[in-house]
Amino acid sequence: MESDAKVLAKRADEMLEIITGLWSGKPFSYRGEYYQVLKKTTFLPVPKQKPRVPIWVGGFWPIKGPFRRAARWDGVLPLKLGHPIRPYPQDLRDILNFIKQHRSSLNHYDVAIVGWATGRSKEENAKKIRPYVEVGLTWWLESLYVGHDSLDKMRKRIQKGPPKF
Repeated sequence: MESDAKVLAKRADEMLEIITGLWSGKPFSYRGEYYQVLKKTTFLPVPKQKPRVPIWVGGFWPIKGPFRRAARWDGVLPLKLGHPIRPYPQDLRDILNFIKQHRSSLNHYDVAIVGWATGRSKEENAKKIRPYVEVGLTWWLESLYVGHDSLDKMRKRIQKGPPKF
């Protein structure tokens, strides 16, 4: 398995070109350094979303490459090197400032964080998540594997619903 970061980055770029080409619904072929779609292929049905299914790119901050890539697509799902791996609101502010340097606008750009709110009340959850929203978060993806070690606990957390702002 390849572990060189530059090679992995090139492979990721090629994969993104292939998937978006296939999602076009038009005959598509591709010859890259790492991947090939040699026979013209039409992938149907095409995604309902326009121009395509949104692509969110993840990466570990402060490594800049994944965030330059994220700036070319529809959103970002950042992690942070070290502990905790979820970025703090100030980290998210820095990440979005960096991304803004590489795209014209953050309008219609998704910013997602995987985390765990307290789950005790919608108000407590909102208090935890609000600082992220204030710097640009558009999606809070509640982690159900932390502290929810059974299907019953996961269901109870889901039933409490999203935070109220």
